[in-house]
Amino acid sequence: INCRRATSMAIFSGAYMGIVCSYIYSLYPSLATFVMRSSRIPPTRSLQVQGVVSSVADNAFHIPTLYIPAYFMTVGPLQGGSWVESSLALKEKWWDTTSTCWMFWLPFTAVNFTMVPASHRVRAMAAGNFFWTIVLDYITHE
Repeated sequence: INCRRATSMAIFSGAYMGIVCSYIYSLYPSLATFVMRSSRIPPTRSLQVQGVVSSVADNAFHIPTLYIPAYFMTVGPLQGGSWVESSLALKEKWWDTTSTCWMFWLPFTAVNFTMVPASHRVRAMAAGNFFWTIVLDYITHE
């Protein structure tokens, strides 16, 4: 086991899930409400709309523009790389990482944001993140 790799992944995942995701996911219900009001979707469909809006927002905006760059620019230096090396790795592996991320997280977030109560979503994401972190570490070190 590479302790430095494991520690850097744990630090990033814990901080990102605990701080960033907790905040971002708290915004999604308001975004879904805005979409429903703007589109005149009946309130009986609110849970499904919230799930779809949250999943799309997370995967179309949050993951490619914030999560993936934050991962490379945090984990790279924690593992001993320079900012320049981390930036180059981000540029080189952004598409593969993002597209693989979508394959995993699109279905997961659709279920999470539709079926899991809001108070448990970050916990559910943390459970999914445990498996995703293994995949992410593999992608960035192949």
